[in-house]
Amino acid sequence: MFVVTIVTALVGCDYLAPSVKIDGEWHKQALLQGHLSHWLEVSPTPNGYMNPVFTRRWRLIPKPSTTLTQQTRIIYIFAIGYQLSGDKRYLDAAVNGAEFLFRHFRDPVYGGWFQAVAPDGKVLDESKDTYGHAFAIFAMAHLYAVTQDARYRDAGLETWRVLRAKMRDAQGGFRISAPRNFDVVKDNRRQNPVMHLFEAMLALYVATGNEEALSGTDGIGNFVIYKLLQGKDDGSAYIEEWYDEKWQPAPDETGGYIDLGHQFEWAFLLSKAGTHGLDEMYPLVAQRIMDYAMKVGYDRKVGGSFNRSHGEGKVDPEKGFWQQAECLRALMHFVVIRDKTNLESSYEQTLNYVQNEWIDNVNGGWWMKPKSLCTQSDCPNEQPDAYHMTSLHSEGIELAAYQIKAKH
Repeated sequence: MFVVTIVTALVGCDYLAPSVKIDGEWHKQALLQGHLSHWLEVSPTPNGYMNPVFTRRWRLIPKPSTTLTQQTRIIYIFAIGYQLSGDKRYLDAAVNGAEFLFRHFRDPVYGGWFQAVAPDGKVLDESKDTYGHAFAIFAMAHLYAVTQDARYRDAGLETWRVLRAKMRDAQGGFRISAPRNFDVVKDNRRQNPVMHLFEAMLALYVATGNEEALSGTDGIGNFVIYKLLQGKDDGSAYIEEWYDEKWQPAPDETGGYIDLGHQFEWAFLLSKAGTHGLDEMYPLVAQRIMDYAMKVGYDRKVGGSFNRSHGEGKVDPEKGFWQQAECLRALMHFVVIRDKTNLESSYEQTLNYVQNEWIDNVNGGWWMKPKSLCTQSDCPNEQPDAYHMTSLHSEGIELAAYQIKAKH
């Protein structure tokens, strides 16, 4: 599991403790009591289907289906809930959700997973989606970590083999989606599925120690570093969001942009890979991306991350919940693991911003938009899905444990 691995790997090196102390108990309470306990009450159903969407007060918003991404993200958060609490209800929900996944999402003819099914298991969308498959691997990795059940390890590896054989393109990247039989259809490319596939394969490697998972992680990481990374004269770097079929960045006039939340996310993931002994280039590239994210994407007035940037020009200052979770996670990781004391004030500013503007202390969960905006005007009456917040708080708990171990 991540907590054990990172503490074992990093303690013992020369460690200069930052002045910032990560409050692991706050992160644990904010995740379990403030977030996952609500999901546990409302999302699972007896047959394993996970209800995916709720109002801010946790009333079900009826939907005719759930997607592969939604089902597997909820399996993931419940696996983490069990890991952190020991409450068997979380484990039962995660396992039941995985059984539903195996019964109804798995394609017995062409392999891989269907895109969407109804609550009764009827397949409503037979297409194949790389983003959803990445989260299937991610969920299986975390279920294996808490159960040691080989079925989950094997399902994760088999999903990777399907993607590698049927969705990887000639440049080394991955197609966004395909019809059921994986026929090649002319389409653009996007880095987002690649990013989450890197995250998933890293999780699978950490959970299993499997060499195939390690090789897969490195292959994806090298594609990103040597094909997608765009360097700047000041030494910083970024990763564009959209590309053509040959992975050439899409210009602004055809919808190209730099997603700033994804820069914080990439910086964290590449640095995290470095803590697990992967390519020594990863932490170096992670720092360059973090430099860009802080220079272009960070809101120095209140903290947190802006939405998008366009080349060397305009920055879209709008903010969403997930960018703030990724920004805070990256900041505290770089402060503690990379000893970036110059980021301590930004970490504290963003922590305060998240606590005051994004966490819903009345209903639980998070706001979709900043609370100050939601109390003045219309705001989506919906709970954000819990993936980003679960990952944020899990990292906080892990870093707090690392600091305690390093101190002694």
